[in-house]
Amino acid sequence: MAAGKQCRACGYYRQDGDDAPEGQCPKCDRWYVKTDKLGETAGSGEDPNDPGLVRAQLAEARRRREREELSIRKSSEAVSPLPKRNGPGLLVNALALAVSIGIFVYLGVSGHLSGGSNPTKSLGEDLIGACVAAQMFMERRLRSPSTADFASCAPRAGETDVEVLTRSPYRYRVTSYVDAENAFGGIVREQFTAEVESGGGDWTLRSIQ
Repeated sequence: MAAGKQCRACGYYRQDGDDAPEGQCPKCDRWYVKTDKLGETAGSGEDPNDPGLVRAQLAEARRRREREELSIRKSSEAVSPLPKRNGPGLLVNALALAVSIGIFVYLGVSGHLSGGSNPTKSLGEDLIGACVAAQMFMERRLRSPSTADFASCAPRAGETDVEVLTRSPYRYRVTSYVDAENAFGGIVREQFTAEVESGGGDWTLRSIQ
């Protein structure tokens, strides 16, 4: 097989038989548009706030968000098969199970992700989007972004807390962590808290520490 494009993050050369999308590394799952930008920035001294780089990072963040949402939908739809029974009792049990699952998912999302301060989830909230945006802003501050391994944004994972601060505009406080390589080449875990704001489909960082 002929070797194709090389990933700037892990060094893997793409092969003809790889199943990953053309713009994504089959080995580390990172997108070439992002790793290429990171490599160019490190070698040329570009400003990390360059609009082109920011647009590429936002595109990657949206794709990551779509994968998180797909994972959440699949986990919500994964219901254990009901035992086979005869008669009307089967329909009653199925309805009871569906109601129980709906209540559990609702309480898990509105209670955990909002930190318990907002038991009612209003239309327009984007908790997962806020989590992904905070990760993107944090990644830009790491010494070695290509090694970043963030906590999951999925509600059931229990690794990230997202709190709704205001709704006009929507502002969120995201508390999470990331494992990444430090200046000495070791992987360390860093806790962070970021406040992000959404408006018109774009995300703005208000503070991070």
